[in-house]
Amino acid sequence: DDAGNRIIKPVDMAPSKREGIRHAFTAEALRSIGSDEAERLKQLVNSGMPATIDIGGNDLYGWAVEMGALQCEEFLRPVEAAKYDETDNENPSNTPESETPSTSTNEDEHDTSSKQPEANKNVSSFVVHRPDNEGTIPQLKNRLDELDSLSVSLSVCLDNLAEEVSVCHGLLLMGGGASALASHVRSLRDSKEQKLIELEDAQFECLDVERELTDLVNSTGDIGKEISKMANTNFLTGDSDSNDRRFNTGTSMSETERGDDSPGEKEVEAEKLNIKAQIAASEHKIRKLRASIMDLSEENTRDLKEVERRGLEGGINLVRGLREELRDLDFHLSEARSMKTACKAKISMILARVQPQEYKRANGRSEAASATEKPEVDSYERSQGNNSRAVSDETANQKRPAGTSTSQTTLAPVQQNKPTEGQDGSKKILNSTKIETGDSRAIAIIQPGNKGFFTVDLWEVLLRIIGFERAANRRSVQNATRSTSTSRSNVMTV
Repeated sequence: DDAGNRIIKPVDMAPSKREGIRHAFTAEALRSIGSDEAERLKQLVNSGMPATIDIGGNDLYGWAVEMGALQCEEFLRPVEAAKYDETDNENPSNTPESETPSTSTNEDEHDTSSKQPEANKNVSSFVVHRPDNEGTIPQLKNRLDELDSLSVSLSVCLDNLAEEVSVCHGLLLMGGGASALASHVRSLRDSKEQKLIELEDAQFECLDVERELTDLVNSTGDIGKEISKMANTNFLTGDSDSNDRRFNTGTSMSETERGDDSPGEKEVEAEKLNIKAQIAASEHKIRKLRASIMDLSEENTRDLKEVERRGLEGGINLVRGLREELRDLDFHLSEARSMKTACKAKISMILARVQPQEYKRANGRSEAASATEKPEVDSYERSQGNNSRAVSDETANQKRPAGTSTSQTTLAPVQQNKPTEGQDGSKKILNSTKIETGDSRAIAIIQPGNKGFFTVDLWEVLLRIIGFERAANRRSVQNATRSTSTSRSNVMTV
């Protein structure tokens, strides 16, 4: 108004457009805070964006403190102080009873000059630990990742905008506009069909891997259940390597803080310089993308007005709808591939943990076999002694007269599971003992209390033999169906 006060008036706008503008402002504000561009953040706030806007459960000042943006934090500090002033004015009953009379008198008088330092003191208490201005390696890597993700998003936005501008130019051309739009729509539909085929194949492959994981979990027991309950994001971001790098970085940083003149300090400084160079390159790329998007946006706005004036906005809406469907298909395709990757990683982890345990069980069975070998040999020697005595009794009976009773004759007992002797004279273990202890390759014995482990290679072989659920076979049948001539028009799919 005339007094210089800013007046905020509601704008009659569609909710979808208003939400899109809000997302654009919040994304730009977070980018400005991430790169510590206080001037750009000031422009956003002065243009009408509230500094207390909620972004992921935090306001702009909280994000500035979390990202370590010192300049943005200094710019937003008065806004945070004013918020705490309003809280103190609204809740005067929160004053402790143990305050001095001078403090109570000052609060009754509502002296604003005395409240400003108190507010600043409350704000400074939020910053528990402030690193140096250069930042640590994890903070620099976090900033680089944010800039890379922002660069990818801006690149996608620029591609979509350029595609829409080209469609508008094709519609506005005299004579060839319809053919250009038809060819573009045809290419989008071909891309959609290809994406649908890829999505179907990826979903079937994901189902195969999930079934393989389920069979493996059921056969391995508690180990498989424990690994299958882990979040899929842990298998997609490579946390183990990053944790190792973070641990090594933390170790080198701790040595640097202790003042050790080791080569690790130089390596840390070199890594910092490398990351800062990458950050500078990413920021330069983002600035170029923003400038290109701004130029194309202005051109697209002019073209859309001309297209609407001619009544050709139906072609633009058709292209936008096809692009939205393609984006949805890309999202579902990435989700299916991520699920497949996570399931394969879980299978590898289960196999890696089960094989050492199977090795330990095999060692335990061999020890048990060696422990039972000596009692078996002793029992064999006792049976051999009994047999020799029986043979001597039979020889004595043969020397007796024929008139003696035949009931005196004794038969030698039948020897079963007799151990064989090797060429070196050492006695071998009985076959029944080998089977019982699991050392025999002829029969696999599952010990009591031991859940059997069944490898999934056999299931893979069966699936390859049957093949009616394999994505490769399904694609081959589809290709054969498309490429068949009139002489072979009938193809039966089993």
